[in-house]
Amino acid sequence: METSIKTTILEQEKPTLDSKVVPTYASALSANSISSSNEEQINKSTVMSRKSEDIERRERNLILYGYKESESLTEDQENLFKFCTSINPNIDPVKIYRLGRKNAEDSATRPIKYIFRSREEAKSMMKDFYTANERHDNLYLKNDYSMEERDEIRKLVEQVKKLNSENNQERWKVRGCPRTKLYKQRYESSGKNQQ
Repeated sequence: METSIKTTILEQEKPTLDSKVVPTYASALSANSISSSNEEQINKSTVMSRKSEDIERRERNLILYGYKESESLTEDQENLFKFCTSINPNIDPVKIYRLGRKNAEDSATRPIKYIFRSREEAKSMMKDFYTANERHDNLYLKNDYSMEERDEIRKLVEQVKKLNSENNQERWKVRGCPRTKLYKQRYESSGKNQQ
């Protein structure tokens, strides 16, 4: 009989125990969701600050494509520095190096990364490269973009290629920069351009 009394008492107390546990569990869940949303916000802000730091760092860099490699590393470095100072003698790059590994079997030239002291120096170098009196055949100087920015450019170029293959009356080109505004621009056969 004593056991049946204990079971009845426990059964009577069970709903009150459940009501005490449920709010505690619910409050723990809500507290956990608050902390997880704070963690998400912190993670997003950390990612955003890293992206902006990466963009600021990359804005000081330029990539040169098509410049022939020399036999020795020191000769190559000297030639690259002379090339840079021939375009603008007032700008000395902080660092110059080739990207990627040299492959003896492959005759392709590796791109060159120029790192400057400031974004303004890089912009000045870019401007001077394309406005110089001498032509730089098969040489291209480009901004240093992140992988995400290059993907964005690549997608837009694919769209433009598709538009150009579909219509012979209009020509489309990609213009702008992913950091400011990247867009496709239409060129009519008369030579006038429209957006």
